[in-house]
Amino acid sequence: MPNIAFKACIQENQAVRDAYSMLSGNLYMESENKKISSIVITSSEPKAGKTSVAISLAVTLAGWGKSTVLVDADMRKEAALASIPREVSNRGLSQYLCNNAGYEEIICCTDVEGFRYIPNGGIALNPIGLICSERFDRLLESLEEEFEYAIFDAPPLDSISDAVLISAKADSAILVAKMGKTDITAIGRSKEKLEKANVNLLGVVINEINKRDYRKYLNSYGYFHSAKVKKGLLERQLPMAAK
Repeated sequence: MPNIAFKACIQENQAVRDAYSMLSGNLYMESENKKISSIVITSSEPKAGKTSVAISLAVTLAGWGKSTVLVDADMRKEAALASIPREVSNRGLSQYLCNNAGYEEIICCTDVEGFRYIPNGGIALNPIGLICSERFDRLLESLEEEFEYAIFDAPPLDSISDAVLISAKADSAILVAKMGKTDITAIGRSKEKLEKANVNLLGVVINEINKRDYRKYLNSYGYFHSAKVKKGLLERQLPMAAK
């Protein structure tokens, strides 16, 4: 099976890499206290950058030598990555949950060592029913046994409950918000939805913070004075801060 390209997702800007390292480090410290191997990445609304956060977090963890798998858990859309070869794009999460593909068939190799990827498998007719199935539970158990971290890129929380259901089965969840776009009220509603389902919400990642605001938050980062990239990512709340 051909490798799916993810190396191009590795950020060149040192500040952005450090931000993801901060996020990964906080996850690692939290997992020292209790089991956190399956993590759902979701957002209050579409286009907040949750897929980019999920990919970069997974690639960072793999770069630390942690065996990691990223699952595209949005079965309401076509395959998200253009780099998925046509011959494997129709084998993924939805096919496995419908019992049309085996476990080994849906796990794709990537060009990043220690990093695997499971496509969504395309649009499913009954995503909620599939998430609530015993087969989903068995998949989650298998991933947690094989990998140190299983990252689920779930749909947004604005209109459907897929992400809540997946988060309730997983060890934890992270909300992604976009600077200047996501309303604080929407974050509050999403937090309430997750907490009603007894989800272990680790915190909120603020995406696309501009260079000036990031430097103000972390003014000891002197290399920002020469940074070329205008956009970055900041883990605004440390794990457990959202509780």
